[in-house]
Amino acid sequence: MKTLTATAANLYARFQVLFSLLSFVAGFGLSLWQQRPIDTDWALATQALTLIVLFTFILGELAWRGGAWTPSTRVANWWRWHELVQHFLLGGLLRSYAVFFIKSGGANGSLVFLVLLTLILLANELPMVQNRGTLVRTILWALALSCFLTYLVPRLMHNLGPMIFTLSVGLAALLILIAYAFMRTRVTPQIRRNFFLWPGLATLTGYLLLYHLALIPPVPLMLARFDVVHIVQKTEKDWLLFRAPQEKKFWSVNRFPLRPGDKAVMAFKLVAPPLFVEELRVRWQWKTPQGWRETDAIAVKIQGGRKDGFRGTTEKSHLWPGDWRVLLETQGGREISRLRFQVVAQDPSLQLQLTQERF
Repeated sequence: MKTLTATAANLYARFQVLFSLLSFVAGFGLSLWQQRPIDTDWALATQALTLIVLFTFILGELAWRGGAWTPSTRVANWWRWHELVQHFLLGGLLRSYAVFFIKSGGANGSLVFLVLLTLILLANELPMVQNRGTLVRTILWALALSCFLTYLVPRLMHNLGPMIFTLSVGLAALLILIAYAFMRTRVTPQIRRNFFLWPGLATLTGYLLLYHLALIPPVPLMLARFDVVHIVQKTEKDWLLFRAPQEKKFWSVNRFPLRPGDKAVMAFKLVAPPLFVEELRVRWQWKTPQGWRETDAIAVKIQGGRKDGFRGTTEKSHLWPGDWRVLLETQGGREISRLRFQVVAQDPSLQLQLTQERF
């Protein structure tokens, strides 16, 4: 057993960068495979506990780096793997927020968050940064803390907006300051400032800046479905959607055959916390040679609480051939999602062939 442990330790020391990356990917992949929602009470409690455990590891790293703490022989056998454990936990934690941001934001918000996360991860694996890995893990931890609170606080207050988002980030900053004070007797001032306080506060500042530049999606709303169809039939248990068959190619724009007098129905499903109230805007836009021109802006009020999401529809009766898109936005103008489609004139003498889907 000792020989096996020593061999594993030698391999880890030799390929530390690779093992660290694989550990993060393993945590990310396991969390993705489980597909557990992040908005249940159990999930939120688990995320809070994970953040506390990660902070404990960071505290141990800083104390160890400054010479204030040296693991005993028994603890040292486990401490050598602390980076792998942290990367695994960070992978699982940040997977939840990455997937949630993809589903809750438009193209800009999703892309910015994923690019930001990728850049941090790549920086963590660069050999020139390996000796400052604690700093990078602090940044990842601060990012996870801010994501957690910017979901939790709006959920508790049943609303969202710039003030609530700023309040959430401010609460994260307060927790970092409390943690900084807690380190006072355990970590030297220079180390706790350079490896914890400044990187943590800088991460929160950047996160807040991205939000006010409209590059962060409007959490805690999460889009579950967004379609433009011909007919919506509401039953006691489900809604039925009827639409023309679509090509199963991700690069193709949906074709929407339309006869004179036909309507287009935009149907969406949003997951929102209980008692959450918000008014959305549905914007119908037509592409002209001069750019996109808005034809309608329809208000839709939603209230969270249903386990499988809030469902809503809007109709548009006057469309013409060409490129169209529908934007779903919050009342503050933050994009949740967009859907582009091409209206194609259909011979009125021909009957539309529609497929049925459960919504």
